Amino acid sequence: MASYAVAAAATTLVSVSVNVATGGSRPWLPAIEARPLWWVGVGTAVVAIAGPAGWWAQARAADAGDGWWGPADRRPVLVARARHGPDAAPPPTTSSRSR
Repeated sequence: MASYAVAAAATTLVSVSVNVATGGSRPWLPAIEARPLWWVGVGTAVVAIAGPAGWWAQARAADAGDGWWGPADRRPVLVARARHGPDAAPPPTTSSRSR
């Protein structure tokens, strides 16, 4: 999910910012060199938001019931194969939520 990629990038930003704040230099990132502690705060806030955002997105996808997100025992293809063999066609998907 995209939120986890954002969290990973923000974590990298925080580590570079902490390195600069503690005496390192990054001439290829002049904005971080100018205000490293500000970037530490921004990166930390992004990581703090991205985690729950990813969790929320996964929960929404599982609740949507589209068949590919959610518990494996509820996925149509896997349920059909478990009940009727490997050549079974998946049952039609239905959603408990209106879209």
